[in-house]
Amino acid sequence: MSQSAYLPGPWQLHYHHDRHCFRICTKEGTTILELPAQEDEEWRNTLHLLAAAPKLYEALRELLASQEEALLRDELGCECERCNQARYHAYQALGNAEGRVALKAGDPGSV
Repeated sequence: MSQSAYLPGPWQLHYHHDRHCFRICTKEGTTILELPAQEDEEWRNTLHLLAAAPKLYEALRELLASQEEALLRDELGCECERCNQARYHAYQALGNAEGRVALKAGDPGSV
């Protein structure tokens, strides 16, 4: 996925009093998502995570690319189970974000 394949970040979280909702918007003000306001902390944390998606995506891509380059160039890298699992889940998350991993009805995370 190229940078232009999604609405460019950073995304911002705004509360709208008139509609009692939160909006995640681009820096230009385009609304990406509007969700009802709820009082619990878990809901607010989820909204912040959604708003951080472009930064997290780019950071994960860069981290994996730099790790691969170091492994190829210097043969440095950890192959322990924890690191292998982390890489597996990171590549799986990128695949989901880029639409390369098809979600099936009934799968967790499917819409």
